[in-house]
Amino acid sequence: MRQSFILPHSARKFKGENTNILGNVAVSTVRKYLSKKLGFKKVVTRKKPLITAKHKVQRKEFVKEYGHWGVDEWKRVLFSHEATFLVSFGYCLKVWRSPRANPNDERLCQRGEKYPVGVMVWGYVGFGGVGELVVFEKNVRVNQQIYYALLNDVLETSFEETGCDTFQQDGARCRTTPLILY
Repeated sequence: MRQSFILPHSARKFKGENTNILGNVAVSTVRKYLSKKLGFKKVVTRKKPLITAKHKVQRKEFVKEYGHWGVDEWKRVLFSHEATFLVSFGYCLKVWRSPRANPNDERLCQRGEKYPVGVMVWGYVGFGGVGELVVFEKNVRVNQQIYYALLNDVLETSFEETGCDTFQQDGARCRTTPLILY
């Protein structure tokens, strides 16, 4: 097993955590030593999606229920999805890693935020085509009333445009209330 070393995201923080050894050493010296002498590189952490234990169980249940479907069944499914696009400049967390460090090390991953600030876009796709994108106002959280109104506005047209007759959505709470599942 190869040895990996991951250091805090800044040489200043590393120096601060090791004042007993690096007391009077300049931060720039620490930075140069890490990169030139030890071969550490400053890298951007990978984004890791937020997948909970509940999500894993739901995915397994989905496969049990629909895993046997063939291509013809899937051609009839209209898939919807939404994505949030950040409207501010993103902050990239950087860490120092040794040349031998495993890039998949947990300490090199940055967890995704559950509720990032941004603009939400919703769209759909089926075997017969791609539908229009619906852009929500900045920082709008889609609740059951907003989602219900959205489906009333676009779902029938979506089926006609794509030739689909089955609607697939994720299991988010606002999409699984009795109002939506009627």
